[in-house]
Amino acid sequence: MDYMPDGRLLTVYANKQCIVMNEQLKKVGKKYLLRAIPLDVVCMSDNEIAVALDNQTVCILALEKAGVIRAKRTFKTNPTEKQLI
Repeated sequence: MDYMPDGRLLTVYANKQCIVMNEQLKKVGKKYLLRAIPLDVVCMSDNEIAVALDNQTVCILALEKAGVIRAKRTFKTNPTEKQLI
């Protein structure tokens, strides 16, 4: 769970869903289905988020004001080197 700079709440669940909520905790837009179970989420900017997944990937997502979430890029990670590939 993380907060966006404009106050919206970003949540990820073990059922592979990513949901955006407003200040009143009402769902905004449609949920985004992830390809694997999320481990963590962080807000990188006003409209970009990063989600670490259990299949050793990091998914960068773009978030529009209307709550629409779109995939931008996915990185594979190497857990032994602790770096992005």
